[in-house]
Amino acid sequence: NNLLDISRFIIIQGIGGIGKSTFMKHLFINELSKNDLIPVFIELKDLNDLDNDYNICDYIFSKLNNLESRFKKDYMGYALQSGCFLFLLDGYDEIVSDKKDVFFKKITTFCDKYSENYYIISSRPYNEFIEFQRFTVLKLCDFNKKQALSLISKVEFDEKIKCRFIKALEGDLYDRH
Repeated sequence: NNLLDISRFIIIQGIGGIGKSTFMKHLFINELSKNDLIPVFIELKDLNDLDNDYNICDYIFSKLNNLESRFKKDYMGYALQSGCFLFLLDGYDEIVSDKKDVFFKKITTFCDKYSENYYIISSRPYNEFIEFQRFTVLKLCDFNKKQALSLISKVEFDEKIKCRFIKALEGDLYDRH
């Protein structure tokens, strides 16, 4: 609940498969329920399909317009200036290398212009984060078995599959002791 108290600019870093995207989606849903900010979830791998001359405002507007077609572009600048957005930019590590520099320059300019908003980027560990000077890097920690079992028991999913998965984890837990 206090993640946004740390900084307006955060990088969530973790190894592959640790749950960065799931965590980002959790932040999105959590923010929707609070009604404080407008969360915008963007999978950065989609930038790989764009030419390098894309406009980041236009791209964000297109993402917003996909969800709510009544959102008017005329209001976009005002909304961005007001700081009412939480941008969840998922998967920096999934941007192909020749497009990362372009994205970095565009997001830096965007953050300079609209610094009242909140920005969270997820990625696998990279040395390149030194370039993201304004961002605070936070690392996701692994779950232990007890935490994993607790989470799985709470997830709404096919009960038979969930029970088999829990039994497999519990079996693994006992085999190691």
